[in-house]
Amino acid sequence: MKAKNENGNIVVYSEKQFQEQFNYYNKTHLFYTLPKETLEAEGFYDVVIPEILQGEKLGAIYFDEAQGIYTYPIEQVPPKTQAEIDAELDAILTQQKQAQFEELRLTDWYIVRK
Repeated sequence: MKAKNENGNIVVYSEKQFQEQFNYYNKTHLFYTLPKETLEAEGFYDVVIPEILQGEKLGAIYFDEAQGIYTYPIEQVPPKTQAEIDAELDAILTQQKQAQFEELRLTDWYIVRK
């Protein structure tokens, strides 16, 4: 992946997006096939996504000037309280019950379910 700072916003391009959007340069070379130094001179740098473990998440992308890459900081996810876990499970169960009710409502015309 490549990224570029465009007007203060970091835009990340997948390899396919990069090839589709920048398939020009001159008659003999496609832009995305140019050497790394040329792409960097145009402001395109590699994106490195660090490996995260359970309890971690990626932060906002930034440019690491020391390494010359775009990367993400790793942030710790605070553990959920029991009340938060219970609320999430309750919401999931409510959604499941509603979905089952809607499916049964189509075929259960003998009994009205409440």
